Amino acid sequence: VVAGSLALRNYLGVRDLLRADGSLRDQYSALKGSIASRVNNSDQYVEEKSSFLSAILARAGLSDEERRLIENANQAT
Repeated sequence: VVAGSLALRNYLGVRDLLRADGSLRDQYSALKGSIASRVNNSDQYVEEKSSFLSAILARAGLSDEERRLIENANQAT
């Protein structure tokens, strides 16, 4: 991954906020469990957690445009 790239900032933003906020981490864990219990398609799984992740990325400082690009990449095909 290229230093400073959107992909890296996406990963690190989510990682750092989840490490710092136990409540947020618990919410994300519960969401993932809920989605996994009813979805059997990895693309759908990623898409369904996308809005939660977008909110985390907003807190991490990613712009609306950057979050839109990430959300578009996470849409099930």
